[in-house]
Amino acid sequence: MIRILKIWFLILSLFTITNAYATDLTKESVENFIAKIDHAINTKDAQLFANFLSNDIEIILNIKSQGQEQVLKPTKQEYIESLKQGWALYTKYEYSRLNTVININNNKAFVSSIVNETVEFLGQSVVGESKSEVVIEIVNGIPLITKAISYSSI
Repeated sequence: MIRILKIWFLILSLFTITNAYATDLTKESVENFIAKIDHAINTKDAQLFANFLSNDIEIILNIKSQGQEQVLKPTKQEYIESLKQGWALYTKYEYSRLNTVININNNKAFVSSIVNETVEFLGQSVVGESKSEVVIEIVNGIPLITKAISYSSI
């Protein structure tokens, strides 16, 4: 069960990005996209969240817990299913994003943030912090996350 919690923190911390339908990424469109992603996460809407991810997204979850490190590389489907399962387990869930930095180069947005999450599970509060790095690109005319890397300590 603790492993599921650890994976859950990493999964949520991964993402930040934009959903303005445009051909060029701007700082404003990326900020709007991030706000939509944060809304999906805060409302625990895994299907809405999935809409912000490219079908062939590369996901890398670097997890450090109790002195051990683990790297997970789930598919988009595995990641979304893990979100659904994790959200179903928690009685309380709090999520926040800090220190977001957006750099745009060659119409790719590189976004880094610190993501804090607190969940209550079986009466215990569990806190996690992650560094999230994502790449957003225009795919078929819409912005999508094409790569997400998370560095988490639990």
